[in-house]
Amino acid sequence: MKNLLGDLFKQINCNYFLNFEGVFNMCGIIGVIGNDAPKLVVHGLKMLEYRGYDSSGICGVHNGVLVIKKEIGKIGDIDKKLNLREIPGDIAIGHNRWATHWGVTKENSHPHTDCSESIAVV
Repeated sequence: MKNLLGDLFKQINCNYFLNFEGVFNMCGIIGVIGNDAPKLVVHGLKMLEYRGYDSSGICGVHNGVLVIKKEIGKIGDIDKKLNLREIPGDIAIGHNRWATHWGVTKENSHPHTDCSESIAVV
């Protein structure tokens, strides 16, 4: 698992994401379809920590229902608090938020859903 995601992230040209001061300050997004999807998403979000962020969240799909967990703070702390790796399902998306607008709150963290909570976006 570690080597697979590591190879994927090595292929990304990280210089593209540098701002003019050389600081990474963007959100991080990852999605996985397959076995252990939520665990892989948590691992991927941890690999994106170097970019900086204020909150994280994951959405998994289980029996056609969205399961969303999100919080402000570091991904490791959020995982311990909310058991992100235990979200059921073989489809998951995750997001590390770097607040460029609005406050740093759980409500502003991603994923967000439509009014019926049948669609999640990051």
